[in-house]
Formats: sequence, C-alpha cells, structure tokens
Amino acid sequence: MATGSRLRSITLALVSLIAISGFIALGVWQFLWMQWQDQLIEQAAFIPGSELATITDLEAGLEYGYEVNLLRVRLNGYYRHDLERYIAASKDGSAGYQIITPFIEERGYIVLVDRGWVAEADRKPKTRPDPRNPEGKISVNGISRYNAASMIWLYPAAKNNVWSWYDRRGIANSLPQGLGENDNGEAAIVATLFVQIEPDGEPGEGRLPYISPLKIGSSIYHLLAAAISFLLALALAIYTIRYFWTRRKNKKAA
Repeated sequence: MATGSRLRSITLALVSLIAISGFIALGVWQFLWMQWQDQLIEQAAFIPGSELATITDLEAGLEYGYEVNLLRVRLNGYYRHDLERYIAASKDGSAGYQIITPFIEERGYIVLVDRGWVAEADRKPKTRPDPRNPEGKISVNGISRYNAASMIWLYPAAKNNVWSWYDRRGIANSLPQGLGENDNGEAAIVATLFVQIEPDGEPGEGRLPYISPLKIGSSIYHLLAAAISFLLALALAIYTIRYFWTRRKNKKAA
C-alpha cells in the first residue's frame, strides 16, 4: 500500500510540474508575442508616405536577417486571376475570404498578393459584382507581410483552394509547375513575403475585392493571456505545495 501511495504521489508531482511548466511556457510565449505585436504597431506608424522598395530588395534583406515586415513595396508585372486562392476570413461578422492572387513579377518572382476581402457569396470571380481585376502589365503598391511557418499549431489542409491561414508553402505548392518561367526556361521563385495591397494600390475602379487599410491588432489580449497563464501556474504550484504539505502533516500526526 505504501508503495502504491508513493507512486501516486510521484505521478501527481510530475503531472503538476509538467502542467506548471506548460503554463509558464505559454505565458512567456504570449509575452514575447505581445512585444512583437507592439513592434509591429510601432512600425506601422511609419508606413504612410514611406519609400517603395522592390521585392528583390526585401527578399535579399530577409535572407540577410533584416526586418522586412511592414514595408511598402512596388511590384511590376501581371496578375494570374485564374489562379486565385482564398483564405477564410470574416469582416464585420460576415463570412468571406481574403483573395490571394499570384503576381508574376518581372524580376523573376511569383508574389502572393492579398488583394482584399469578398463576402462568401462573391467568391467566384465570374459572378463577382463590380470586380476590380486589372489585366496586362501593371504596377501595384502594397505592404510586405512576413508569416513565419508555425512549429506549434497544426492547421487543417486546404479544401477547394481555401486555406484557414496564410500558408505560403501550401498555396505555392498548389500553383501549376512552370508558372512564371521566362523565355530562357528559367523558373520563377515564389517570394517568401506576401504583399498586402494598400488602398488605391492597384489600377481599376471596381469595388471588389474590398481593400481595408492596414490594421495591427492590439497587444492587450496577449498581455491578458500571459497574465492568466502565469496566474494559473502560480495557483497550481500553491495547490500542489499545500497538498503535499498537508499530507505530510497528517502522516506525522498519525
């Protein structure tokens, strides 16, 4: 009996230690995310009126470890509207999609461009009312967005070219092979960065897709999540210590 009781105590201690460590790790992660969010908010304040970079500059900067998120960029080339991809997203409580269209950049890149939002009923380009689909060689202005691959969360696979998040690799793999090849047979490179079209950033007067101004969410939610995680870790630690202290006290009294 004593051996069984001791084994239960060891198991409880290990489970508590793992849970406390998990809450602390989650709190630290949320705190770091909060700092990153604050940095994005600070960067976003300098975007209006800033100079336009090229996708080559930004990709090279990313390769050398520079911060290239939330910078204005100009793309020269053409869209492939027939290869639209979609990311499920709501707006003002309505279900819909962010339209992701491959842009064949003249510098040898395929850039995944977030052209804006449409309601669920307006997903199909052919039936989309008042569309804005510029054709031929054009120049567009947007804002670079870097979405690092997550090693923590597992995302569901795409269905009917609809993704639940900005899965660059998944979207890139869904495109036809040889897309963007030049006359010499050199393949285009899918850019690491997404580009979010800024208001009036592409030609055309159509209403859809709807382009929202850049908005960075508040970091207060990450601060609250961090605080809750740390409090849960503290509460569990206090409960565990009290449990073993009471048990030891009762054993001595017996």
